[in-house]
Amino acid sequence: MRVAIIFFSASSNTSTVAGRIGERLDARGVECQLVNIARHPLLYPVPDVTRFLAECLEPHDLLCVGSPVYVHHLRCDLLDLLAALPAPDTRWGTLAAAFVTFGGINSGVALAEAAHHLEAGGRRVVGGLKVNAEHTLNRMPQMSLDINHGLPAAESQPAIDAFADRLADAVAAPDAARSVSLDYQSGWQRFKDRVFLTEVFSQRHLFPQVRIDASRCQRCGACVEACPIRRLELDDTSARIANRALVCTHCGGCQLACPSGALELRGLWRVMEKALAEGAQGRGMIASTERIGTEVIL
Repeated sequence: MRVAIIFFSASSNTSTVAGRIGERLDARGVECQLVNIARHPLLYPVPDVTRFLAECLEPHDLLCVGSPVYVHHLRCDLLDLLAALPAPDTRWGTLAAAFVTFGGINSGVALAEAAHHLEAGGRRVVGGLKVNAEHTLNRMPQMSLDINHGLPAAESQPAIDAFADRLADAVAAPDAARSVSLDYQSGWQRFKDRVFLTEVFSQRHLFPQVRIDASRCQRCGACVEACPIRRLELDDTSARIANRALVCTHCGGCQLACPSGALELRGLWRVMEKALAEGAQGRGMIASTERIGTEVIL
């Protein structure tokens, strides 16, 4: 019995949850492979998806995918990867599951998107998990947010264990595993997310953008190493954005890693802070009517 967990984690929330799922599966006697696609040289900056899938994913009975929620969506690179999955066969199992981490405001349609791609590829989705986590933008000096500080913590573990147990039970008795729907949002929420709050548009046009002051850059390469999608590189004088086609995650890692203050994300921080603060209180355009919290969907 074997489970492959493929996930995107720019900071640590999603990788932490993936690790906890793996530990529980191991305790249940299920072999588990964990693959974080962030910074993977076969996927960034130029993706070779076919080679990545052939060389980096081992045979499995169940494929589990995980991602942070970005503007109410699954990470776009992971969606592209799921769209390219081979059909189930003796190497690629027919069972699937998905999990997301989200910053306490709205888990959006991320799980539904994962399920749609997995099912379109011929897989049967048997479980879902959304984990309430600390908002990544808490750590940015331009913000004064404190949304879900310290999460995910111990209170998330029972749901994570229940999700992992579901996966273990499914691979042990695949014919008995019941399919589940991960499309739990209201019709209005789905409409907003698919029409107004698309990830790629929001990340490129609404969020703060990376700006580099070449005169202050020390060419230390810290920002290059911090970027989870290998969007930055060093030239003869400074760091620069070399791969503009890649969609920035706005994790802030590059700015936080820069020792000289040469790189920062500039934009409408106060507007964003107000929207996030309202959303955390259940108000405004980005708020959700879902039950906010860690929840396993079985």
